[in-house]
Amino acid sequence: MFYPKERTRIRVQSDIAKYPLDRVTLGIFSVSPSAKAVADVLAATALLAAETTISTGFTDPDVPRNVRLTLTETAADVAAVQGVVNGTDMAGNVIAETMPVFTENTLGTVVGSKVFATVTSIVIPAMDGAGVEISVGSGDLIGIPAIPISAALKPVQVSATAITITADLTNLNGNNFTLDAGEFDDSEHEVLLYLS
Repeated sequence: MFYPKERTRIRVQSDIAKYPLDRVTLGIFSVSPSAKAVADVLAATALLAAETTISTGFTDPDVPRNVRLTLTETAADVAAVQGVVNGTDMAGNVIAETMPVFTENTLGTVVGSKVFATVTSIVIPAMDGAGVEISVGSGDLIGIPAIPISAALKPVQVSATAITITADLTNLNGNNFTLDAGEFDDSEHEVLLYLS
């Protein structure tokens, strides 16, 4: 972390001398996410009937955000398995996410909840046949680069567009936001952070 995890109490004067205040450090996080897409992280790639590991062809998400796996082509070849996405978070830490289970014999998308700055590989267990392709796309959760310093001082929306902020006091990757309605469209969104 680039700021102290433990809050240091520093007193500053208010307009009334007998009522000093605790000083806090604030930061505004600005980010302009593009709309989510089906294959902006990895274009459609064929899967094998056996376990498939894909470790090339990835493009980093435009901003750190969650990812989605989408299966296309032959529904009858889809098995009820869970893929694993590997990569790094906003701080460069290596992370992995076991995605939700694909629905057997059904094409579609599963959505992750971790925020990835990079995706380095995916591992998909054996399918029921070799007629399935997989794409990796960006999602709607946008990472926030700070852990709140207390439950009372969580990130706050600054921009006019309504967002929902999720705060986690111990896990950097658990801090994110998403739009209450609509899609991201490269517009700027700002979140106020209490840093110390």
